[in-house]
Amino acid sequence: MGKITLPVYAKGINRQTKINVTDCSSAYNIILGRPWIQEMKIVLSTYHQTLKFPMQWGVQEIKGERKVARECYKVSLKPPKQTDHYDCFAWTHEDMVGIDPSIISHKLNIDPSFKPVQQKRRKFAPERNKVINDEVDNLLKTGKIREVKYPDWLANVVVVQKKNGKWRVCIDFTDLNKACPKDPFPLPHIDSMVDATAGHELLTFMDAYSGYNQILMHSDDQEKTAFMTDKGIYCYKVMPFGLKNAGSTYQRLVNMMFKEHLGDTMEVYIDDMLVKSKHTDDHIRHFEAVVRHLA
Repeated sequence: MGKITLPVYAKGINRQTKINVTDCSSAYNIILGRPWIQEMKIVLSTYHQTLKFPMQWGVQEIKGERKVARECYKVSLKPPKQTDHYDCFAWTHEDMVGIDPSIISHKLNIDPSFKPVQQKRRKFAPERNKVINDEVDNLLKTGKIREVKYPDWLANVVVVQKKNGKWRVCIDFTDLNKACPKDPFPLPHIDSMVDATAGHELLTFMDAYSGYNQILMHSDDQEKTAFMTDKGIYCYKVMPFGLKNAGSTYQRLVNMMFKEHLGDTMEVYIDDMLVKSKHTDDHIRHFEAVVRHLA
């Protein structure tokens, strides 16, 4: 829309800064870019979320706030609420209300001939303990786990490093899985699904956000998923990764949800979904039909 020069105050000094004015929806009031950075002689570190710049009384420092930045980022991703099917998408963990247990829940169906196993507690290095505790805090905050006392089954936490260098926190359900018979519900054949997309002009791929965690554990089986940390003992209220037959339970759900579209305009393998159209002009209509099932 134009340009304006305004004083920008930072750590005791004002700098007259030229700012471009745009008419657009944004989570930010202002973005200070390279002209301001150069004017202030700033050295910045995105890793440390810190700006440093020289002043006559010494080097000044401005630290960013990760939590605030993250919230602004999430707000910037959201479309206006009047957008069609806005409520079908999870923008935060709080948006995931889960599947009504009357529709489906995950049952373990443990063979009574198996005796409950309480695994011997494992030790972790301090840095891994921090990863575990951070994950537990997040799971408690989002309502996915709860504290439990005197469980019959008890498993250890496993910390696995991912390809990107970050850590994934899993539960060692080996003993529990041995006691559960296999659910014979059939999963789709991947090669058949690939063949079924041949000849289609347009495809839309979707991945369910924390899909497993949107199915609740059956109330009788929650405490059987108990695991230990140095903070306490917890169990899952939602279906976690690593449980035997979790994939079958999820496939059963999506087959029920999308039975009118499977094989026609849609293919689903557990939490990976595909909307397909032989003609591009039909794709929006096909996609909207699928999204209506999620509303």
